[in-house]
Amino acid sequence: LSLSFMLDDFDDLPRAASSPIWTILTSSRGYVYYRPLSHIAEKLPYLVQGYYDPFWYHLLPLIFHALNGWLVYLLARRLAGAWAAPWAAILFLAYPFSYQVVPWVGAVMHPLMVFFALGAILAYYEGRRRSSPWWYALAAVSALLALPAHENGVLVGPMVVVLELYMWRTGAVSRPSARCLGLMAPAVAFQGLWWLIPKQSQPWSFDPNSLKLNALFFLQGLVYPVAGELEGLGRALAVPGENLVWVALPLSVAVLGVAYFLRKAFLFFSLSLSWFALAVLPAWAFLSYAYVID
Repeated sequence: LSLSFMLDDFDDLPRAASSPIWTILTSSRGYVYYRPLSHIAEKLPYLVQGYYDPFWYHLLPLIFHALNGWLVYLLARRLAGAWAAPWAAILFLAYPFSYQVVPWVGAVMHPLMVFFALGAILAYYEGRRRSSPWWYALAAVSALLALPAHENGVLVGPMVVVLELYMWRTGAVSRPSARCLGLMAPAVAFQGLWWLIPKQSQPWSFDPNSLKLNALFFLQGLVYPVAGELEGLGRALAVPGENLVWVALPLSVAVLGVAYFLRKAFLFFSLSLSWFALAVLPAWAFLSYAYVID
């Protein structure tokens, strides 16, 4: 909590603190993205204290990260049982998908978005189980609040659809309900607002080299921890370690596919592989390799 500010904090925090809330809500303030809820969260400690206190600024993302760990526990307990829930929460807290949530104040957008996303998924589960319109309403509000925190909030709708299919597949519900598609509506509405808000232009051009290097980078994540051994193996074989990724990838996926098939869990494997592809696709296609590796 006494850690210094770092990286983009020196630009983001003063910009948030000096901007009126109405300005934050109605413009991107020179950014290429639109995340008003996160910028308001960055503004609040300064608004209360009148100066930049690292203690409170670091405490804010840590509080949300802790709450997210609790929500992961509650969701895992419902989906996988009491034995799995503590392990899911511990793994999430110790190894968050966005490692920046712990040391970097400017990354508060990530735990904030995840808080509302998990809240929406958990509320939908309870609404489906109890047939409660109040829980459905809470899910819709949470899904809506995830969007102005970070663009990844658009994934809440698809995740709820996956949850609906999972509940049907496991027998938690007798048949799928189209009600889950309603959680797509907040993303559609927010998309219209996102296009209306003036933002800094960010031209995109086709970059074959970035596509190749981005693929190499993300696929190493897919074959972790095998990828960690490829550099040493490459030295032993006098072959560049990155070239071995293209060999390790199909072998690893094939071995995992067979293992899950034999355990009668190939659907889970297919969903996991599809989710990986969906998660990395935007960054792979639209970001330069220099940005991705940075």
